[in-house]
Amino acid sequence: MAGKKSSQYSNLTEACHDTLTSRGKTNQLAKRLGRTPTTLSQQLNPNVDYTHFDADNVLPAMEEANDDTPLHWLAEQRGYLCVHVVPAGSDCKLEFELMKSSKEFADVVCTYNDIMADGVVDQEESVRFRKEAREAAAQLLAMADAVDAAVDLPKEEVPSSLPRMSGTPTDREQ
Repeated sequence: MAGKKSSQYSNLTEACHDTLTSRGKTNQLAKRLGRTPTTLSQQLNPNVDYTHFDADNVLPAMEEANDDTPLHWLAEQRGYLCVHVVPAGSDCKLEFELMKSSKEFADVVCTYNDIMADGVVDQEESVRFRKEAREAAAQLLAMADAVDAAVDLPKEEVPSSLPRMSGTPTDREQ
């Protein structure tokens, strides 16, 4: 990330401003958006009240600067965390398993939020949380198994997905 940590910005415009200026990309974005650099600089300036940076321009700003700081700022404001996932078809052939692992972890977080909503954990909620935690742990172990299996394989032979999991990580289908 450029400049400050995303949590140190007071608003989205400030995050976009710093992202572009610290990377020297304001002029390139102005050209891309069909604006003059002066107009864009005024819109990006968090201290200027008479003009504002459009929300529709946040994605082009991040693309131009190759910096996701504004996205991280937005996520933090809502209590989320952004994690870059390797796109399908990349050199990493285990991306599907990574996405499954991320989904299982998200299930754990959502379950935690649900059971803590009233500040009291009952037995049923505890069982539900433990179930989600076990599923996440099993998926992480399955991914670790796939990574282990890919050690020293030629790139074209690295598996793109893992065998389906059964109830426990040690008795999965092969």
